[in-house]
Amino acid sequence: MKNLRKISIRDVDKHGLKPLKNIQLKKIKSFDQLLEQMGDTALGARDLGNALNVLSSMTGDADCKIVLTLSGVVTIAKLGGIITDMIERDLIHCIISTGAVICHGFNDERGNQHFKPLKDYPDDWLFEQGYNRIYDTIETEFAMDELEEVTFSILEEQPAGSVLCSADLTDLMGSYLLGKGFENGFLQMAHRKKVPILIPAFTDSEIGLAFALFNRYCKAENRPEIYFNPFLDFERYLDFIKNSKILGIISLGGGVPRNWAQQICPYIDILNRREKRMTLEPRRFKYGIRICSDPPRWGGLSGSTYAEGVSWGKYISSEQGGMFAEVYSDFTIVFPILIKALFDSMDKSLE
Repeated sequence: MKNLRKISIRDVDKHGLKPLKNIQLKKIKSFDQLLEQMGDTALGARDLGNALNVLSSMTGDADCKIVLTLSGVVTIAKLGGIITDMIERDLIHCIISTGAVICHGFNDERGNQHFKPLKDYPDDWLFEQGYNRIYDTIETEFAMDELEEVTFSILEEQPAGSVLCSADLTDLMGSYLLGKGFENGFLQMAHRKKVPILIPAFTDSEIGLAFALFNRYCKAENRPEIYFNPFLDFERYLDFIKNSKILGIISLGGGVPRNWAQQICPYIDILNRREKRMTLEPRRFKYGIRICSDPPRWGGLSGSTYAEGVSWGKYISSEQGGMFAEVYSDFTIVFPILIKALFDSMDKSLE
């Protein structure tokens, strides 16, 4: 019997093995070259190199509509400018977000600032001073009070008895920013480019609280309320998905935005199986990039993998042409590097 342990190194190529390569910094002139070399290394570096490969294929597919899901400290960590640039380049076509990301982003785009504390203040002292801590960053309660006032002013302009969804309100926020002369941020850019921004867990945010307070005051003054209908968001997202030939998704973090964005595919399956009067073409995400620090082993929603999503009918399997990259890392570090590499590659192609 042949001893397979003695196979020649010259024969490994027939088994589909690819040799790793040392990073050659002297040959690297741009971020895309760096990530391409990282793709031939190991562990997280290889994952990030693979993410650039998937992202390049996704953005280079003219038929692909890309959904961006946002959770965590996206705007607190000042990643909003990157998202603005992506929207401006027509690389993002729909955004699903937590309400907090939008609240902090809206405050930022209005000119309010977030702060880096120079020492560790006690949290009860921060509360008394009107400082709200988000990990290692401070946002003032004054900015949140202003957010409530602005939200009230936007709602006051709506016809009495109006029914809104989160996509309506975020679009109105983008319009408000442009009307006030603010032109640097992804909310106003999404408004200009007609990119919908949806907030599935709307009441879990300062905007949701402001909406509730507005209606509370309307009741106290015997004025008609402004109604909120989350299912309008769902149906608009369904229309977006139905009208997209190919789907891609980029997820920063996990949580509700990522899962809500994906579950539309099983919803279409359910409609086809249970609603005999409706026949919709099945939809699956072909491309996917997830940058998240939560691995599957903890059992949380944010750790669910693309492979798991295939079993739910959310993604096309890699065997059928799906392309996916999962980068287990802090997206505040990885996302700027990845998108800079993509922009470098795109800009070279225009030279």
